[in-house]
Amino acid sequence: MKASILHIDDEQLTDELAQTLRGHGYQLTESDDRDESLRMVQDRKVDLVISEIQLTRCDGLELLQEIRACDDKLPILVVTVLDRTPELYSEILELGITDFLTKPVLDTQLLNTIVELIGGKRDSADRGGGDEIPDSTVRDTGDLGKLPITELFRRFYLGGVAGVCIVSSDRKRMGIQLRNGSIVAIGVNGGHESLENYLLRIDRVTPRQHEALLDQVTAGFGTIRESLLGMGILSEDELARAECGLAEEQLSEVFAWSTGSFRFLSGKTLKAGSTIKCDLPVRALLLREGLNEADSERASGSLAKRDPLYVSSSEPLDAALASEIDTPALKILATFNGDRTVSEILATDEIKTHTLYGFWLAGIVEFHSDPILVLDEVLAEPSGTAVREVALTPPRRSKAAPPKALQDRLAGLHNRVHSQNDFALLGVEESVNDEEVRSAREQLLELLPTAAEVAPFPQLVSSLKKIHLRIEKAYDHLETAGSRLAYAALRREEEKDRETNAIGERAREAEDWFRKGEQAMKKEDYDQAVEAFGMATHHSPEIGDYLAHLGYAMYRANPDEKLVMREAMEHIAKGIKLSPGHQQPYLYLARIFKQSGDLTSARKVYRQANRIAPDCIEALRELRLIEQREHKRQKPKGIMGLLRKG
Repeated sequence: MKASILHIDDEQLTDELAQTLRGHGYQLTESDDRDESLRMVQDRKVDLVISEIQLTRCDGLELLQEIRACDDKLPILVVTVLDRTPELYSEILELGITDFLTKPVLDTQLLNTIVELIGGKRDSADRGGGDEIPDSTVRDTGDLGKLPITELFRRFYLGGVAGVCIVSSDRKRMGIQLRNGSIVAIGVNGGHESLENYLLRIDRVTPRQHEALLDQVTAGFGTIRESLLGMGILSEDELARAECGLAEEQLSEVFAWSTGSFRFLSGKTLKAGSTIKCDLPVRALLLREGLNEADSERASGSLAKRDPLYVSSSEPLDAALASEIDTPALKILATFNGDRTVSEILATDEIKTHTLYGFWLAGIVEFHSDPILVLDEVLAEPSGTAVREVALTPPRRSKAAPPKALQDRLAGLHNRVHSQNDFALLGVEESVNDEEVRSAREQLLELLPTAAEVAPFPQLVSSLKKIHLRIEKAYDHLETAGSRLAYAALRREEEKDRETNAIGERAREAEDWFRKGEQAMKKEDYDQAVEAFGMATHHSPEIGDYLAHLGYAMYRANPDEKLVMREAMEHIAKGIKLSPGHQQPYLYLARIFKQSGDLTSARKVYRQANRIAPDCIEALRELRLIEQREHKRQKPKGIMGLLRKG
């Protein structure tokens, strides 16, 4: 069934645009009548409303209010001749309008916005049923028995994904909100341990304070969060840390699941009022889970699949992550140069299985199907320089330099065997038989100098041994049909990881800039914050939080510049569009309205933030202050005021 669009305006769309929309599979209805428009919405025959506000036959805003009352999830796109004034914009926000364009609008711009809002063809009945996130948006699903949840979140972190992952096991269910690979909120079905009970359990509040908090809430004096701050029990930062601690405990329970399922919903958000906000260091969390000895069975099973892969350490560790690792393990980590496989490292007992697994989960080490090319020191040294002596036979040692032809031959072979994957090294395809692999190995070995040729030159002995070892490892990987199949699968997985990392690197860089911006905001260095949030937005323009923070930082940097304020509000508006379930963009917008003296608009936007997050402390506090101010303004002053009122 075609997606249905209702266009409400005194003027119809151009014939060309109407034809284009129908050609793209949309069913278009034009109307300038209030009753007809409402009837279509009530009958659930509309997937998108495009409406002008300035209508001749009715009040456009009132009509949109009635449409929103009929269907609170229906996408509404306003396209109007009116200017985007702060007053109008606050009205639009209060109605939960999905997007807002001002005329004149190019046909291509309108078409792109429509496709962005509702896509192409779909069954309009799918929109009903009260499912907060339609199944059609699921981008990935899987079995936690086959892909452990820790490895799933390793992929999310390295890929820098944004969206919601819903994990389920037995009757338990958790939604985890991700922003560029970082965990920023969690929601647990059936509720979770309350914040006040968690604080009591960890002795952060006393039993008397706990009782007083509950009394405050029962008496209607505010939420737990408001009471914690208002009573001076916790500061804003302490409250944020407490919520992160509670979230981490919940996640640790989920990360212990060995069975269950997951589905990932790209670009979606959790409902703010039912979540625990957090800002968890994902790498440290994954490292701790991996280092947990209770996870040894999972670690052994996962690493067993990767036995033939070579291990190298990745980028230098930051101080926070290094502090999670003991000194002996750090020293061993420094020896991972890409020249030893997983099985070789574990066979030495120099590191525990779960420790190596934890390193891999946190991205501290990387696995490769082929060894990392590290040239022998002897090949980089001037001819005749002695290094270590490794004799193949009881030799006559020559003090003369090795012949240049022999050096060049060995160097070329060294580069070849250490720069090619196993298939390329032996010169065979995945489809070859066992005999062809054996023959390829023998032909390659025949190219090597003999032991007798290099024995007089100790500086070449080690290189020849390493070349031999590399060829034998490649043969081990490809010797049988089963081993060839397994090796090819590992190479494909490595390639997929490489592609994921390339995408995630940009996302992680954006998140790093965002955190720098947050620190600058705390220091009230707004120019620095604008630069940092601007870089975050440059790297990830699709993240609404980044845009909203950029807009507010711009305003704080230049609060008296009208043009800057307008641009700032545009950024925040786009942030709201991209992250409709987040209250922070609304709070920023409300602050701008309040600071510019527009309390009416500020109140509307604070109400919207409060609808998204009923326990939002700032929204509740500011709404009370605005109401108190209005009450004082309306209250008659003195006898003359009473007489005038009478």
